[in-house]
Amino acid sequence: MNNVKRRTRLISAAAVLTALGTVLIYLVGVLPTMQLALAAIAGLLPALPVMAGGMKWGLLTYAATGILSVLLVPDKGAALAYIMLFGHWAILKSLIERKIRSRVAEWAVKLVVCNLLFAALLGVVSVLVIDLGEFGLPIWALFLAGSACFVVYDYCFSRLITVFGARFVRTILK
Repeated sequence: MNNVKRRTRLISAAAVLTALGTVLIYLVGVLPTMQLALAAIAGLLPALPVMAGGMKWGLLTYAATGILSVLLVPDKGAALAYIMLFGHWAILKSLIERKIRSRVAEWAVKLVVCNLLFAALLGVVSVLVIDLGEFGLPIWALFLAGSACFVVYDYCFSRLITVFGARFVRTILK
């Protein structure tokens, strides 16, 4: 396939995935109890352009979805969760898995990165929205629960990308 046609397909796919991600985050207004779940699902979408075209396409999808979510979505909490926690995970995950060969070291780095991102998100949320004491849990319990949820998310992320990613790449690059 020539380079112009490939780029056109990547641009189109990134635009469609950006729109889908923005719609998923917008749906939080309709399904408010699904705030984190919808942001997490939207976080899967930048992985597809990363697989098809490289890091820059995933980064463009993430950035465009984040900007559109902040501008268009009434529930800024879902946009914040996408921007700070889920949206760039496809890019970070790809970098970590490419650079680190040991599975134990890979998981250690992933958990450290996850907890740093979670701490940043909790810091912003506590400043802008709520007092973290309202949860009735000690902060270490929030981090423990967040880490456990992250392990499940990363495992499911890998499986879903394995299933859908190859099909997506074949469709874009044919």
